[in-house]
Amino acid sequence: MWLEGGDKYRACVLVNGVAIVCVDVPKDRGEQAAITAIDALIPAGIRSSVRHITSETPITDVAVMVTNDDPPENERITKRIELTDDLIIAPILGDLAALVADACQPPGYNRFPAVTDLRVFPYAFMRLNAPRQNPYTWDSDERLQTAIALSRLIRPTSISFGSSGRLIGDPSDPDFQIVPGPASGLGGEAWVADPKRNWLSPGDAVELAALMKAFTANPFTPGTRIVTALWYHEYAARTRLIDVRFPLIATALESLISTSNPTRHFIYRVPQLADKLGLPPLARDDISRIWGRRSSLVHGAKHGGLDDEDFRIYGRMEDVLRGVLRRAITDLGFRATFDSVEAINAALPVPRPVAVKATCPNCEHVFAPDEP
Repeated sequence: MWLEGGDKYRACVLVNGVAIVCVDVPKDRGEQAAITAIDALIPAGIRSSVRHITSETPITDVAVMVTNDDPPENERITKRIELTDDLIIAPILGDLAALVADACQPPGYNRFPAVTDLRVFPYAFMRLNAPRQNPYTWDSDERLQTAIALSRLIRPTSISFGSSGRLIGDPSDPDFQIVPGPASGLGGEAWVADPKRNWLSPGDAVELAALMKAFTANPFTPGTRIVTALWYHEYAARTRLIDVRFPLIATALESLISTSNPTRHFIYRVPQLADKLGLPPLARDDISRIWGRRSSLVHGAKHGGLDDEDFRIYGRMEDVLRGVLRRAITDLGFRATFDSVEAINAALPVPRPVAVKATCPNCEHVFAPDEP
């Protein structure tokens, strides 16, 4: 129970984090009157909250794409698209999307007029027949989260877990429940570097289905370089500041290709990756600028000082990283490139530094390049 707006007491009975019954009592009636009112409602609230989840009770985990974007008709997801045998992308009715959004807000939250209209262009990732071992735990095996992470390799979007939840039962049933997902904290929000195209189209969903099939057949091995790179990519998507995202994406690329000399390997090997992926060539000036910006940000400089050119080269880094991760899912030979130091060195050769002579400043002895 708490004092709401200075003029009334508000109290709620919560079961499994869901407000079952609520009561408002004018402040001038006194705190004890509010306590008495909510105490009287607790038995009814608990009684009405009892749910019998059986093997027949439908359980669906969802994550709703919240956006105000208004894409062309041919790029709207208007029908169910299967990603795997239990994962789909599908339109979600505005009322249901609003119910999920409401479930993700704390009880008593005074909602201002919504900035985002959930009816504009709602679609959702849905896990049908979600795991039942923990009936009130959203996406317990992280399968839905993996699908969303892989979707960003097809096209980056700002889908997050801010409007996510577990649907228990049929929405038309009076016993229907929505258990909120991880709506706050890391994953509660996500951002894109270029907001001009912040949605998945039906064609993107079909590509994602193919990617999911390949990933399910041959998942990444935990602890490998490629898993580290995917983790950095997803973590960056959940980070708003470009100053922070820039070194994260650079580090993801470093984790793939650095075997001894980080600077030299980054400058020589990232352009080779772009070439192998069929991406536009990375000019030497661009790759040098990328490494320079990465270094200055890591060492505490340039925060808040990035310009349009820095945004452009950051985009090039994201393109290369996404291309590597996508191809590593579908091409096992390419994935093997990053299995060992020897494989990386063989696939992405780096020229040896040019040897130069050195002169001792004291005795003026001239040392040969290989002389100790």
